[in-house]
Amino acid sequence: MTTVCLHCGKPIQSQRSTKKYCSDNCKQLAFYKRSGLLLSGATMTETLNDNKPPANVINQPVSKPVNDKSGVSPEQQPAERPYQWVYSRLIEQVAEYVDSGHALLLLQHPEEYWSSYTLSAVKWVSIRLRCLLENLIRLSNLPAVNYQTLRAVLEAFNDIMASRHFRLLPPDYSYTTIIKELAGKLAVLAKQGKRQKTTRFRLTLNRKAELMAARYILAGLVPPARFSELDFKE
Repeated sequence: MTTVCLHCGKPIQSQRSTKKYCSDNCKQLAFYKRSGLLLSGATMTETLNDNKPPANVINQPVSKPVNDKSGVSPEQQPAERPYQWVYSRLIEQVAEYVDSGHALLLLQHPEEYWSSYTLSAVKWVSIRLRCLLENLIRLSNLPAVNYQTLRAVLEAFNDIMASRHFRLLPPDYSYTTIIKELAGKLAVLAKQGKRQKTTRFRLTLNRKAELMAARYILAGLVPPARFSELDFKE
């Protein structure tokens, strides 16, 4: 009687109609297959096939943020602290000098108090005085000042006082006295610096606040100018 092996499909000759496999090997493999126990070769093939995505699924690239830290949590930013006001005696005194006297009022509206002829002299002196005050404030913050620098500033003050414009200043011009006082102090320091080559230029808190207030008020009347750009002689 001719039948077909149920595992490999090969024809077999058997006298019994109940024989289903051509050999014991096919019989054992058929048992493994029914029990879900595959051999090593079959295991590899079916494992690879199981990992394949379905035919109707498109493999999408996995997108990650540009700044992905791979699970690392961002650093905690400290909470912004509210501004804490700090008292400054220097700033307080500058404000006091600005508010006191008539300098701010006169130089904010000079045409209401002086003629054009007088105003021309006020502006000529004021633009040079502003430059000198800015330089003196800067020099007061330095550890030392050489003799040549002090001498150049002193000569600039002397040239202003010797000018015709200085003599034409109105009596209520607020900074005539300051110009004379600074020129006298620089003359003393220049003598010391000539012997020592360098000296220290220091301002008291009150004097520094006074000069800073004057510079602030003058800035409302005249523009800034470099020392090298100004001619202090007529």
